[in-house]
Amino acid sequence: MKSKYYIIFIIVIGLVFSVSCKRSKFVAPDLTGPAVVDFYATMNISQTVLPLNTTAKITVRVLSNHGPVEGARVVFILTSYDGSSFSKFGEIYPSSLVTNSNGTITTTLYAPTNLFLGLYYAKVTALISKDPYINNNRTLRVDAEVVFSK
Repeated sequence: MKSKYYIIFIIVIGLVFSVSCKRSKFVAPDLTGPAVVDFYATMNISQTVLPLNTTAKITVRVLSNHGPVEGARVVFILTSYDGSSFSKFGEIYPSSLVTNSNGTITTTLYAPTNLFLGLYYAKVTALISKDPYINNNRTLRVDAEVVFSK
């Protein structure tokens, strides 16, 4: 009786190893397509503490491993520090631009004309997209903080 279970055990183990240890042929990907291109962006704000009724220049530069990225779309969003809308208190104009041959755009941040509090912290976000560098509705995001003061 014991030998019957022993034979069944060996058959089951043999089936498990014979089914689970199959190999398939590996096919290498085609190497004639484009290489992956990494890109990055820098953002500089000329003044990060802005009194009422002042302006600051915002410069974004988009680069890849091959140099400047021309034609990248840069969209700016100004929000409060906690992420809520900040459109009542300040403005970035123009808020949507395309990089030049140097991979650069410049826009203006306008401080609010009135504040209820003495200081107000805000976040400047640049959303950058450019095919073929970014596909599938993904964007590169760069954030910077600014302070508006009375």
